[in-house]
Amino acid sequence: MDGAEFIASAITTGKLHGVGIGSSLAEVENVFRAGYVDDPDAEENLSLRRDYGLVEFSFNDGLAWTVVGASIEIHRLAVVEDLAAEWQEAQGVDFPEYLTWNEIAAEISRIPGHPELTPRTDQTGYIEYRSPTTRVSALVVDGDEERDEERDDWPGRGDVFSIALGQGAGPRAPAVRHLGVVRGARDVDRPRPWSRLWKIRSNRYMSLVTVA
Repeated sequence: MDGAEFIASAITTGKLHGVGIGSSLAEVENVFRAGYVDDPDAEENLSLRRDYGLVEFSFNDGLAWTVVGASIEIHRLAVVEDLAAEWQEAQGVDFPEYLTWNEIAAEISRIPGHPELTPRTDQTGYIEYRSPTTRVSALVVDGDEERDEERDDWPGRGDVFSIALGQGAGPRAPAVRHLGVVRGARDVDRPRPWSRLWKIRSNRYMSLVTVA
């Protein structure tokens, strides 16, 4: 499966490799084999965010750990070295550094009974394509800036930035976050000034800071 097919399936089904809203933590772990970072609610232990590098899951209820949201951070593919290769090895999906909305829309159009996508243009610098039936949103870059082929580390106009699943799915502004413990991840390289995600490279447990 290639990246466009994977994204089209997520948008039309609301599932990532068969797991989605309402799935248990055990079900997610049974499907996703890549290294991850856990960022729990340290005070109440009522929520958990698990970051697999390309895909993130949010869980509610410290007893049951049920998926309440998920996202595919496509913009990281151009920033994090070897992320695409690691995802192909772990999940069997071939991702390029960039995916355009036209590529994904073409895949969606081939799926029988695919949902209608409602565009919203009131997002500064982005267009949000929303599927109300599957509760999935695609955030597409809509600024004046073309993709910078020379720098080659950030999506340009027409490229998909991220996909969000869940009732609260929608655009999210970049923000600095502290991530918890890394399992099966890689050493953190010194980031370039424009990097949105610190590169991960080792098989040790550690803490790191990332910019989404």
